Amino acid sequence: MKAIRRFTVRTLLPEPIQPLARLATNLRWSWHRPTRELFASLDQELWEESRHDPISLLGSISRDQLDQLASNNEL
Repeated sequence: MKAIRRFTVRTLLPEPIQPLARLATNLRWSWHRPTRELFASLDQELWEESRHDPISLLGSISRDQLDQLASNNEL
């Protein structure tokens, strides 16, 4: 049976880190080392598991970890 529609579910990020979603969908991350390093710093293991895909990375991070990142003033 052929699918009628396709859709993507994206993680709703806490407000302090919502700009990460925009960075993840901008291809700038693919050539901009500081942006790649930012995503890697969120969770190095998940970054590797996601094959350096920021959208997949953000979808893999737990809600607790996202809340923790949102309360971290160093990002």
